[in-house]
Amino acid sequence: MRSAVAARLRLVPVVCLLILVACERRAEPGDWRVYGADKANTKYSPLDQITADNVSQLEVAWRWASIDQPILDADTSLWTGQNEATPLAVDGIRRSAFHHSFFFPILSFS
Repeated sequence: MRSAVAARLRLVPVVCLLILVACERRAEPGDWRVYGADKANTKYSPLDQITADNVSQLEVAWRWASIDQPILDADTSLWTGQNEATPLAVDGIRRSAFHHSFFFPILSFS
């Protein structure tokens, strides 16, 4: 009896792991869900619209100003340094962290 219970209990972690793996959503091409692109930090992107042949033809398509400057203008006692956050892209929405603990979407793309 005890050995049957022990055998079943040994299966619990395996079943839990299988459920977690099955429930984890795969990243869509272009998603950058974690720092380094994936949990292995490969920094690989399968996107292929920009190539060595056309990179010289790129032009600025949009500019975005963070909310930091209006906050600093409103309260001169605040100070901020250079922002070097890595934006994340999930479900077509790019998100980034900014000074003063703000984290919000900055661009929707398709």
